[in-house]
Amino acid sequence: MNPLLDFTSLPRFADILPAHVNPAIEQLIAEAQTAIMAAAKAESVSWATVVEPLQDATGRAWGAVTHLNAVISSPALRDAHNAALPKVTQFYTEVGLNRSLFERYKTLAENPVSLTDEQRALVDHEVRDFRLSGVELEGAARERYAALAQSRVDHIYADFIGRAAQARKSTPAQIDTVAQGRVWTGAQALERGLVDRVGHYTDALASAARRAQLAPDHRIVYLERSVGRLERLLDWFGGASLTAWVATLERPWTSGLPPVLATVHTDLDWLAAQARSGQPYPPALIHCLCGSTGL
Repeated sequence: MNPLLDFTSLPRFADILPAHVNPAIEQLIAEAQTAIMAAAKAESVSWATVVEPLQDATGRAWGAVTHLNAVISSPALRDAHNAALPKVTQFYTEVGLNRSLFERYKTLAENPVSLTDEQRALVDHEVRDFRLSGVELEGAARERYAALAQSRVDHIYADFIGRAAQARKSTPAQIDTVAQGRVWTGAQALERGLVDRVGHYTDALASAARRAQLAPDHRIVYLERSVGRLERLLDWFGGASLTAWVATLERPWTSGLPPVLATVHTDLDWLAAQARSGQPYPPALIHCLCGSTGL
């Protein structure tokens, strides 16, 4: 059995081979598309008919692939990862723009009597992700949203190779030859002049503590939360960097978009202002977008 299709326990990382990646991803996407079609046509809207059938097996399998590609990448694994990435991206993009499925989730969010608190939160987050994916846009606004999304990706990549070139005393063209979505191990990055030295997780923690001027007896607390479909997709295209860059856009870009996006823009303005101020951050700086209207 393909280990990427085994969800009985934790991912079987030791058994996953490059040859497993694309067959598993293609099968899981096909199964998910069938389940989505059924959920989008469900006459009765409930947790059992809409949410339960859409357990994100594709995301779980793809998470294992991206993790392996980040920590023990090989030419074969990188090729398999890069071949599957467009399929995964297209799948989640289509899900985010599925109006019928969105209407089912919205109906469920508006009638949450039968839901637990946890279920209600998950449904609310899914509705938010749909809206942030542009599902409610029509005509020219929808086309503009797609163009803006692509321009953000292009801008982030250009900004990344420019900053990397400056930091490594190189040129954007030279950085581009080893960038383009490739993932290198620490040793490979060192060989290519992308890093000064190879460290470990504890080295990173110690460096962060020094920069924050924490006391020697500081305590480390790990906080984790579940992420939505949109956040996973953004993470593959730059994650927090993508979100932060949105805040540097001129405000007129929000015209024609749903009010929820304009509201989020206000919060992102605040984050961008903090980044541009050049002032030292306090030992702990937390800003939550949860309170934004419509989120």
